[in-house]
Amino acid sequence: MRLTPLFPLLALPAFCQNFFPLAEGNEWNYRGPRGASLKISVGAPTGSFGRLYFPLTGYAPRALLVRRDDAGNLLQFDPVFKLESPVTVFGPADATFQSGAGFCGEEGTVRGPARLDQWDAVEIRYRVRTCADAGLEQELFAANIGLVRRISQTIAGPVAVELESARIGGLTFRRSAAGPRVEVAVGLAETSLTRPAAGGPLTIQGSIEVAVAGPAALPVQFSSSQRFDVVLIGPDGRQRWVWSADKLFAAVASSEVWTGVTRFEWTMVAPDFEPFEPGVYRVQAWIAAAGDPKRLAATVPVAVQ
Repeated sequence: MRLTPLFPLLALPAFCQNFFPLAEGNEWNYRGPRGASLKISVGAPTGSFGRLYFPLTGYAPRALLVRRDDAGNLLQFDPVFKLESPVTVFGPADATFQSGAGFCGEEGTVRGPARLDQWDAVEIRYRVRTCADAGLEQELFAANIGLVRRISQTIAGPVAVELESARIGGLTFRRSAAGPRVEVAVGLAETSLTRPAAGGPLTIQGSIEVAVAGPAALPVQFSSSQRFDVVLIGPDGRQRWVWSADKLFAAVASSEVWTGVTRFEWTMVAPDFEPFEPGVYRVQAWIAAAGDPKRLAATVPVAVQ
């Protein structure tokens, strides 16, 4: 498969784009000066009043149940009062809103297009009315990525955190200020499989692809001849099969420098003694680099019927 850009919709009006991708397992990690950090994650959706809401943790001081409305804005649901209120509004430009995320009663204003490194983003500025030395000042959201930068006011002054890594659907993104931009994607020949008859083996074919962008290359060190690995995880979270379980690799260390796109294809034949109940499974693949083997990893769902 060919990697497609994470932000191909920039020709559309800002309020038509997806500035906060909501899917179970999505995760964003941020870093800032003086040890500042932030982690945002999306949980399994739940239904209420005919709508689907996703648990969102880390974005606000408390966990939220959220959904995107038809305009692409982020709404939260209060399960006690059975009411919806805005969390973040992405457009049109100059639109104002009262954030219901529970920071400090901030009033947000959409400032319009902005730029951060490789991202074309939308900027939101906040005005705090109820807190001293606390609350949000600015957020930048990139289409199909989500929040890429946040500035918060603290007693020590403004503190900015910027996106360091993210897992969005089947794609993992990692940012390095001094190095290249690296994107990892897992592709499957089929995303819906039928359980084998009479307990036969389940065969899954796919690939893992690492795309390196920017002027710098990506150095990768290996402790053996193994270059990647794949694991199949069941609906219950239990590991069902590992691609490398029946393979041997030479214990020869090596170092490679990657540019452009590096791709590995694989076929996983899960054992015939393993019962495969219907459900959504996960295929996780990673580059078997020395030191941090899952630094370059991605996960994609596959349905077994």
